[in-house]
Amino acid sequence: MEERTVSPVEDPPQFQKVPSGYQDSILIPSKVCSELRGPPEPLARLASGDLLIHSPIELDEELARSLEALGPVRYFIAPNTFHDLYWPAWFARYPQAAFYAVPGLKEAHPGLPFQEVLSPQGRPPWEADLQQLLLGGMPRINEFAFFHPSSRSLIVADLVFNFSTDQNLLGRLFLKANGCYGKVGCSRLFRHFIKDRAAFRDSVEELMEWDFETL
Repeated sequence: MEERTVSPVEDPPQFQKVPSGYQDSILIPSKVCSELRGPPEPLARLASGDLLIHSPIELDEELARSLEALGPVRYFIAPNTFHDLYWPAWFARYPQAAFYAVPGLKEAHPGLPFQEVLSPQGRPPWEADLQQLLLGGMPRINEFAFFHPSSRSLIVADLVFNFSTDQNLLGRLFLKANGCYGKVGCSRLFRHFIKDRAAFRDSVEELMEWDFETL
């Protein structure tokens, strides 16, 4: 399997252009369990002009206005079953949008009105812009990874941790306990949920066939 080196992130500004020619998209910073200061989460402007938001952060009026100035907010993705925070405010603000969840999230949170469930065999409305892959062997998480070919960007949620070392005490302890403090890698917590290692390895090998250079 090909090895790739990725440097730990620096603290991102509130809005930051995606590298590698991803001019029509931006990144917004994530909040992980309201404790970890994380790398940006991607927001993609599709060829149609619609916006797709991957695992949104906590919503406030300033953020909503900034997003709406960029284009129609059309699609939301909950990329694994861990990403269940902040959704009620987004549902209320964007009732016209389509909300997609991974298998298992709707059952775990029946009060969250996701309309669609991501499927490995599905043909989502963003298929011309983004490829997607279900990571096998992890039925409690069911994470989907995404690839944007034109910018060669890989989008993942918890498969890879890439956090700044500028954390509070709880954040530092969490990252050190998971073997991800000051470095890029797959956390011990995430690996704990791998139940079928052969299926998981097959998925990672398929993911590594994507020609990405930006994580």
